[in-house]
Amino acid sequence: MVNIKEDIELKTKFVERLQERCAPARTEIHVTDLTWCLRKAYYRRFQNKKLSPEQLMFFLEGHQRHEGIQSLLGNAQAEQEVSKYGVVGHLDLLGNYPIEIKTTHSRPGKRINETHLRQLAYYCLLTDSRECSLITQYLEDGLITFEQIAFSKLELDQYLKEMMEARDLLQFAYDRKNPAQLPLGQDWQCRNCEFLSTCFR
Repeated sequence: MVNIKEDIELKTKFVERLQERCAPARTEIHVTDLTWCLRKAYYRRFQNKKLSPEQLMFFLEGHQRHEGIQSLLGNAQAEQEVSKYGVVGHLDLLGNYPIEIKTTHSRPGKRINETHLRQLAYYCLLTDSRECSLITQYLEDGLITFEQIAFSKLELDQYLKEMMEARDLLQFAYDRKNPAQLPLGQDWQCRNCEFLSTCFR
């Protein structure tokens, strides 16, 4: 009779590598640290926690979708790291300008999420570009949209000011090993956050 059992060693290796990719311990300040929750960025630096199996599967599905889209746009470089102003960005694709890929359960036709718009603006600042593109896969509708965004110089100047302020605030917290001065996240950001129980609320 065939003997079938769980391959614990293979599973452990898979989960460890997925954890490293999804929630790496960082030493630099990244664009996503500044566009999401500053407190989460702080806690990831000093108390990085393992993600739940559900969170890991969510990230895995997202990575697979990203890689599928990236493979079809071969004229752009995938997963490019850029750095400027003491901030690091990991671009999904970089051609003549940054290209970001998002996956969402929301419905199409709504205005671009402000957090996504800010992330795109920061990528433009890091690549000296005024334009970028956003590819959005709408899971509920089986739809993919391709949008090109152009920022004015005035808009990018304002985003630069905000990026530098957030960078300095986060660095201040890092240096003092104290997140007290960092703003609280929004409710939707906190809902499934792995640091909710330790965050100063």
